[in-house]
Amino acid sequence: MQCILTKALKLVSRPRTVLLLAGLSLGFMATSQAQSFAPTKSVKLVVSFAPGGSVDTSGRFIAAGLGEHWHQAVIVENKAGADGNIAADHVAKSVGDGSVLLITSNAITITPALNPLPFDPLADLKPIVRVMSIPNFLVVHPSLAVYKLQDLIDFAKKNPNRLSFASSGTGTTPFMGMALLESLSGIQMTHIPFKGSSPAVLATLSNQTQLMFGDLNSTMPHIRAGKFRPLGVSGSQRSSLASDIPTIAESGVPALAGFETSTWVGIYGPKSMSHTLSQSIAQDLSVVLKSQAVQDKIKAMGAQANGETTDEFASFMKNDLERWTRLVKELDIKAGD
Repeated sequence: MQCILTKALKLVSRPRTVLLLAGLSLGFMATSQAQSFAPTKSVKLVVSFAPGGSVDTSGRFIAAGLGEHWHQAVIVENKAGADGNIAADHVAKSVGDGSVLLITSNAITITPALNPLPFDPLADLKPIVRVMSIPNFLVVHPSLAVYKLQDLIDFAKKNPNRLSFASSGTGTTPFMGMALLESLSGIQMTHIPFKGSSPAVLATLSNQTQLMFGDLNSTMPHIRAGKFRPLGVSGSQRSSLASDIPTIAESGVPALAGFETSTWVGIYGPKSMSHTLSQSIAQDLSVVLKSQAVQDKIKAMGAQANGETTDEFASFMKNDLERWTRLVKELDIKAGD
């Protein structure tokens, strides 16, 4: 017995074995820290926009998936207003026990570049998971003799401010996407804002405005009918529902090689939420987001699943806010332009 014990002690004393045991110990710690969240009461998922939009739609199927995963009710509460920031401010000041979560869009990184907010989105919210990105399609009226992005840039440079583009308002992703396109390519166009995407689409269909960025649902029927001519997709990859339309980054225009702008949706907790808890909820959300049912719903929205969690998402948010702040200053964009 003593001989066996002596051999065991010698084995443990070997550096390689010690490292192995340490690795196993760290692996156990990592596993224990990534335990699933087990709420003891119903969870409220605060949706930052009114019912019917992409944030609300995704919030509802995510809430259903989490409810099934947690075996606990996840209640959706719409708290619209101020480009989603009423809901964000509410959640930022909520208790950080996981009972109140926020789902909102990239308005959370665009609005602060235009207007001061009563909270700091980077310091007062705990990023948990970036759910998905919804690219926009750059479309022109077919009467305009441009067939690719270089044609558009050449025309706009020869005719400054002659082209007008529609959007659903300053600070929206379609507007910021067009502002980014102007900045990178060195062109100037006239912005015509509308109250919502539907009137912006109608204005471009009637040639009141010559071009716009729009999501798949609002533009694709008109693209297929020949009433819009697509020039590119704003996302980092082609849409799986329109793979024949290249990304703007694929346009061959050197200045646009890294172009990417999409409406993204993310889930957050209050600033008081612990990092361990945010990681646990992120793990549960990842399980829900990887389910085939949710993947199918994301695809049907013309969206691309993301999945960055906690630290990755926090870094992405910081970079996104910085780029929009730079663009707003560069072009001297004012809220209401």
